[in-house]
Amino acid sequence: MQSLRLFVALNLPDDVKNKLSRELEPIQRLMPGFTRFLAPRNWHLTISFLGNQDADSAARIAECVRRTAGLSFAPVLRFQDLSYGPSNGGGSDNARMIWLNGAPETSRQAGALRDTLEENLIAYGIRFKQENRGFRAHITLARFEPAKCGDLPAIEKKMLIDCAPNTLDLMISRLARSGAEYETAGQFAFKTN
Repeated sequence: MQSLRLFVALNLPDDVKNKLSRELEPIQRLMPGFTRFLAPRNWHLTISFLGNQDADSAARIAECVRRTAGLSFAPVLRFQDLSYGPSNGGGSDNARMIWLNGAPETSRQAGALRDTLEENLIAYGIRFKQENRGFRAHITLARFEPAKCGDLPAIEKKMLIDCAPNTLDLMISRLARSGAEYETAGQFAFKTN
């Protein structure tokens, strides 16, 4: 039986992707040639990574995502700046990505959504590796081989972007030579009143 590599995400609206694309143009010119910028269609805020799942589990996961969205109001997403990631808070200056970082309130709201979703997944008997650390909202915009931040161009900048997604999305990740490609398997509307 074929398995699917699944995750749950909040996808950015097209107007936000267009604005972000324009803001990234000068940074793309600064970065070394080994940097791989993700296509805007792949920009998303991951809520929960579920790993490889069989078809039966995928159907139950879709029901969990639908249920979670239907019981939750859409989080207001505010992104505040660009930086290199990941940051482990331990003083490490190695980086391998460029991140668009969410504001603290976005991390709290998205973290609460993750917790509700994962409670539903556990109740439905879905097996996945649960994250036990605090949620840090960020969107990966580019990837590269690990490098010392001091050896990379300065990219840190304020970038205020606000949006409110209408749906919580079940996504399929397909690994290819050029990197992961994402496909939307289901979109589930948030509660409106």
